[in-house]
This record gives sequence, C-alpha cells and structure tokens, in this order.
Amino acid sequence: MTKKNDQVNNPEPKAGSENFLAEVIEVLDKYNLVIDRGSLDRVKRGQIFQIYGLSEEESKDSETHGKIELVKNVKGTGEVIKVQEKTAIVRSTRINSPLIVERRSPLVFLGVGPELKTGKEEEDEIIPFDNPLVGDKAEPIE
Repeated sequence: MTKKNDQVNNPEPKAGSENFLAEVIEVLDKYNLVIDRGSLDRVKRGQIFQIYGLSEEESKDSETHGKIELVKNVKGTGEVIKVQEKTAIVRSTRINSPLIVERRSPLVFLGVGPELKTGKEEEDEIIPFDNPLVGDKAEPIE
C-alpha cells in the first residue's frame, strides 16, 4: 500500500499534466476551500480550478449496460488566492451579474431633447461553491 506522500515510488502528477487532480482537504467557508496541492506541485496563485464531487454509482452505457464512469457533480470554479508548499486556498469565482435596466427619455427616440440615462449600477455578487465537502475533487482548468 502506497501512502499519498510517498513521492519516491509514486510521484504525484504535476499541475498541467493530464492526470493532475487535487482533493479538497478543508472547507474554510462556503467561498474558500483548501486543496492538497501547492507550490511543490507547481500550483500558482491565480490558477483556476473546477471543484466537483463524484456520484456514488457509475453511469452505465444504455446499449451495452457496461460501466462508463462516475458522474461529476460540479460545485463551482475557483481561483487560487494563496499557495503554500503542499496546500493552496481556492476562492469561488462564480459571479451573479445583476441585470441593469437603462431608462431613456422618450424625447430621445423622437430626436428631440437631451439623452437622459437613469439606472442603478450594481456590483457583481460572488456565488459560493455549491455544498463543498472534504474529499471533493479539484481539477485545474486554466
């Protein structure tokens, strides 16, 4: 049995390789997660990760009824905001952009009068991860 940190016999895949996969090891709050990869794994500040859980049952091919794979339950995307040697903190980057309605003076459409714009500028709202759990997977997407 090989331990996770036994990098002599089984080195962990590095970020950017197709087999790189991190795991959530701590949920700080609904916006911030700690993953088990850090600077030793070439994780960098600003790097984007997709966070997801895996279904407990594998999908089955409708024709052959053979097992295909576990289904990903995407919980959000996040950006690395802090990197240590073996861990990194990932903050949610999903945003909800509010609809901004512009109202213009009816005289503008007739070509008469000044163009008056009214409306309320609103800031984007950061959406938290969707029920993040210890053990969820984190995969770099950029």
